Amino acid sequence: MLFRALRDAGLRPGGFCVKRVYRRAMLDGMDMIDLATGRRARMLSVACVNGDGLVFAVNPGAFLEIGVPSIVAALDMADVVVMDELGRFECEVPEFTSCVFAALDAAKPVVGVLKDETNPFLDMVRARHDVRVVNLRPESREEASREFRRLLCSLLEH
Repeated sequence: MLFRALRDAGLRPGGFCVKRVYRRAMLDGMDMIDLATGRRARMLSVACVNGDGLVFAVNPGAFLEIGVPSIVAALDMADVVVMDELGRFECEVPEFTSCVFAALDAAKPVVGVLKDETNPFLDMVRARHDVRVVNLRPESREEASREFRRLLCSLLEH
C-alpha cells in the first residue's frame, strides 16, 4: 500500500519491504525485498514452534545483502527511502542499524514501519526529534491513515 501510494504520487521510492512467506498455508519465514531491483533474501525462517509461539532463525546476511544496499541505493537515487518494516531482529546486525540511522540523518525523506514493541534499536528511532510515529490499531485504522497521509504530504513539501 505504501509503495503504491508513493508511486501514484509520482515519486520514486527505494529501500526495502518485508514479506511473509507461506508454505502449505503455514508461515515459513520472511523475505527482505529490495524495492528497486526486486532482489530478495530470506531474513527469517521458522525454526520451531514452542509454547510461546514461533521461534525464528535470523539470517544476518539478508540485512547485509539486501537491506544495506537497498537503503544506500535509495539515498542515492530515490525520492523517498522506504523501510517497511523495522523490528527486533535488526538488533543482531549492527551494520544494518547503522545504515538505518545514516538514512535518518540524511536530508532525504524516510518513511518506515516500526514494529509495535520495544527494544534498544526501535526505542532510539522513536526517540529522535525528527521522527513522527503514527500508531496503527485496528480500531483507529482510518484515523491513522489520515494522519499518515497528512504527515507524508508535509514531509514531501520539504
